[in-house]
Amino acid sequence: MHKENTLIRKFPDEELLWPVKTVHFDPLKTNIMTIDYATDGLWVCKLVHGGENCFAVINTDLDIIAKFGKEGRGPDEFNTPFFSGFNSLTGDSLSVNIRDWSMGRLYNVSVCLSDGGTSTSLLKDFGKPMRAVYPLGENSYLCNGDNNRYYFAGPDGKTEYLEGWDEEFNEAVENNEWFIPDNQTSQVLSENGSALYVYSLAFPIIYKHSIEDGRLMNKKILFHNQKQLIKEQISAYFQVAGFYNGHFIAFYREERAGDADKNRLLVFDRDLNPVIAYNVENMNDFAINSDSGLMMAVNYDEELIRYYDMSTIDDKL
Repeated sequence: MHKENTLIRKFPDEELLWPVKTVHFDPLKTNIMTIDYATDGLWVCKLVHGGENCFAVINTDLDIIAKFGKEGRGPDEFNTPFFSGFNSLTGDSLSVNIRDWSMGRLYNVSVCLSDGGTSTSLLKDFGKPMRAVYPLGENSYLCNGDNNRYYFAGPDGKTEYLEGWDEEFNEAVENNEWFIPDNQTSQVLSENGSALYVYSLAFPIIYKHSIEDGRLMNKKILFHNQKQLIKEQISAYFQVAGFYNGHFIAFYREERAGDADKNRLLVFDRDLNPVIAYNVENMNDFAINSDSGLMMAVNYDEELIRYYDMSTIDDKL
């Protein structure tokens, strides 16, 4: 990556953030693995061992509105399904995108909230596993394959890598199905879709890229440089991230032998300048209602959801 690295040692402010309530869910009914906000108080959850279905639409009180999607290789079934974006809510029809990672396919699924009926259509078959896919319009996509390299896929079949993600590319090695990238990442689009924020699941690093031309706009390293991580045997990484009120919010974990784990919810402005760090309980995933500021944070090991009122931080942003 060509952008100069900036090491953030501390945040301007740090404090505890307490959940407004904590609710245990019944794993036999809704064994929630991931959560995403759709619209109008509706959330889409991926279910672990969800019986016949692998997704559920729920409300804020965890009431099941509808279940949909089946794992398998039959018609209208998904091999390794992941929620990939909300499209629309028209009447009682909720339209979402589902990515089948291992099959490399992106689907549109319309779910009838009144009777649970679904309609599934294939949007794109990439012919190889896909970690992430974002439609950009005019049959163009932002993609990340199994080798963890972000690129634009155009309607003519040509690919263009985002700045830095084609460095030291070894096609022969990386096309091997057993290849595992050293830097595992995930990502989130900005609220207006103009920037991609990539966060490492292995290191305390965040990248910001322009969607217009793929250039690397910013790169931040959090709290420890590589030498410190190795010397002090620290494991530091991000787990999940999202946006609220124009700010990038990421859950950060830090583990070191002999010390208690540190769990922090880090708030940045859109240029990745640090704003505030909140000490919170562990979470595996979160989603935020952009209208109300309500965050639902999932801890599937403890089988619970913690609710946080993120609107209370508006005065600090």
